[in-house]
Parts: sequence; structure tokens; C-alpha cells
Amino acid sequence: IDTLVDHEMWGQLHSLLASLPAADVASLIAHYQEPVLSSIFQGLPDDLKPDVLAELPSDAATELATALPPPATADIANEMAPDDAADVLGELDKEISSKSIEGMDEDSAEEVRKLMTYPETSAGGIMTTDLLRFSKDQTVLEALDAIADNPDEEHIYQVYITDEEGVLIGTVSIWELL
Repeated sequence: IDTLVDHEMWGQLHSLLASLPAADVASLIAHYQEPVLSSIFQGLPDDLKPDVLAELPSDAATELATALPPPATADIANEMAPDDAADVLGELDKEISSKSIEGMDEDSAEEVRKLMTYPETSAGGIMTTDLLRFSKDQTVLEALDAIADNPDEEHIYQVYITDEEGVLIGTVSIWELL
């Protein structure tokens, strides 16, 4: 990878990185500085960028997000888990962060804003608002179909059951559901 970067063989580098898991890509590119970091990142497939940004160490993610135009950062943050987006955007300069959040989808932006109000090391700062919620009237088959249709969920351990007003009435482990 260093050889490809040194010789600015971006096409070959991007092809190689596109075949790797996001965590591996993040680990491999984390030691590069600007503008090389941006050159590598911008050539990645769009569906890989949110996961790579989430996996980068805080300093590298901040450096990269600062170098990207706010609309690009907003597009990537829209595709990230809300807690990861809040972590990245929370480290940016307030003006850059605000512009990026303004460019996000309304629902995603609201979730990120809420999460950014909590101290980073508190339970609220660590939590995610991405969860699977089902009505008490749904069948097991409907719940399993919804889970299958939601491939972006990383790890599902619990599903949350709510009443008609959206109030939590209980949880079911994924194993119980299966």
C-alpha cells in the first residue's frame, strides 16, 4: 500500500482497498496525513466510506472530515450509524459541524444533534438510537421479515416491543424470536 501511495497509483490502491473490510481499510490508511488521506478516502466506493470513517481513530477521522466539504461529510454522515456520526461530527470545529449537520437528512440530523448533547464518555454519548422496534401486534414472521429487510443493522441482540403510542412494553432476545 505504501508503494502504491508513493507512486500515486490511486486506481490500483482503490481497487485493493475496495476488496477489504472497512476496519482493515481504516487501519491501513489511519497513519496517512492530509492531503494523502483525502486522496485515498475519496477514491473508495461510496458504500464503504461511512464504515471506514466510523472505524478510523478519532484524530484521523477528524482530520479527514475537516478536509472534506461539508456536503460530502453530510452525505457520509447520513449513511453512518447515528452514534458514529455524532462522534465524528462532535470532534469537528463548531462551524464545520453545523454546516455538515444542516446538509443531513432531517431525521438523521435530529438524532445526531440529540446524541451530541451528551458527554462523550456518558451512557448517552455511547448509545445509539438505531434499534429495531416492533408493535405488540406484529407476528414473529413479520418481525423476522423486517429484520431480513434491514441488512445495515450490525448486531441485533434484542428487539423492542412498543404499544400504539410507541411506549416500550418489553424486549425479546433475537434467539427467543427465532
